[in-house]
Amino acid sequence: MPDHEAGFPRILPMGLSGLLVQFSDRLEEDANRAALRFWERLLADSVPGVEEIAPSLAGVFLRLDPLMADRGAIEARVRGLLATKAAGSGAAGTVRRWRIPTVFGGAAGPDLAAVAAA
Repeated sequence: MPDHEAGFPRILPMGLSGLLVQFSDRLEEDANRAALRFWERLLADSVPGVEEIAPSLAGVFLRLDPLMADRGAIEARVRGLLATKAAGSGAAGTVRRWRIPTVFGGAAGPDLAAVAAA
């Protein structure tokens, strides 16, 4: 990670039932790949008390079961996973580029002007 990434990854509380594992405070390819790789790692390594794991552009959100989750134990488990070499470094899986053809206006979109005006 670049020099400005000192202090990352970091774990931030998100209300009563969430944790955010943040890999950067900027939107960068390295941080995105680290977040996706860590998300994949969390999916493969079931963490008790975690109801949902959602990646973002530079982090991973863990939604905890507020009645069953032991936040301290989950944070310790996350720190342990982050400490492993494969947790947040390198490329995440295979990168796929999707190309979706689109047409705007003309015969394919006769109501484009009306929608844009609205």
